[in-house]
Amino acid sequence: MNSFRCTLARGFMIVLLASLPAASPAATYHFEGNHFTLELPPGYQLTDQASPMRGLMIFGFTTDRRKDGTRGLIELTLLDMKSISDPVTPEQFVESMIGGVRRRRSQWKQRETSIEISGMRAKRIAWSGNAAPPPPGSPKQSASGMRGIMIIGMKDRTGFSLHAEDVAPYADDTLPLCEKALMTFHLGG
Repeated sequence: MNSFRCTLARGFMIVLLASLPAASPAATYHFEGNHFTLELPPGYQLTDQASPMRGLMIFGFTTDRRKDGTRGLIELTLLDMKSISDPVTPEQFVESMIGGVRRRRSQWKQRETSIEISGMRAKRIAWSGNAAPPPPGSPKQSASGMRGIMIIGMKDRTGFSLHAEDVAPYADDTLPLCEKALMTFHLGG
């Protein structure tokens, strides 16, 4: 009887584990002599990488386009503070990063808390707002409610901004997974 229970319990555990979504393995990316790792949630993949100026790198991870045309987004921004001429305080870096998102939204709301990520102090900002209307001449879109999480901090002379956002109909499902992924961020030398 005990062996039957053990076999039944093992079978139940196998079925349970098989039904859980597989975590993406941690991917390693390089920037200015540093590297970082991040475990992406299922369905997110690197779709863009840009360096608009020396010492700045932006990585964009998105989901496939949905039927309604939207995508989930995770964006990592890394800034080598040695590459800029004027010193930047952590507070200025936080304001610069969240300000870039806030300027493109209306009906903005945010809540800020202090957290620790991989042994680094950071600010966590949960925000909501409506997407700004597209510029004149762009395809018409309706303003949509959006929500996001941004984690901003510095390690040595490297600033990092970890940002996840999605449109309101999907955000309840995607943002918790994305935030869990952001918390796997590790910046190494």
